[in-house]
Amino acid sequence: RSLMVKLFEAKEKGLIDHVGVSNFNIDQINEFYEKFGEYPEVNEIEYSIRYHDKDLVDYCHINNIEVLGYGVLGGIHACKQYKRVSSRRIDGICL
Repeated sequence: RSLMVKLFEAKEKGLIDHVGVSNFNIDQINEFYEKFGEYPEVNEIEYSIRYHDKDLVDYCHINNIEVLGYGVLGGIHACKQYKRVSSRRIDGICL
């Protein structure tokens, strides 16, 4: 049995309050819905001023999926940019 099935069983029993996912794109969310009959309550994704997937965020909001952002200071995209500028700087930002 899949972990997700066990999580939904735990939710039905009142052992947990919410079921969420991380780094799911629109296709993966649709597949999740088709398999489990409901959307995840949260999708944790990379989200910053420099990088975010507006279509994914809009899709989540339309389907009442909360978006939890990580990398708000630029994430891996900022690290790549700073690495080109100064190899010393990337150590201070990303590690």
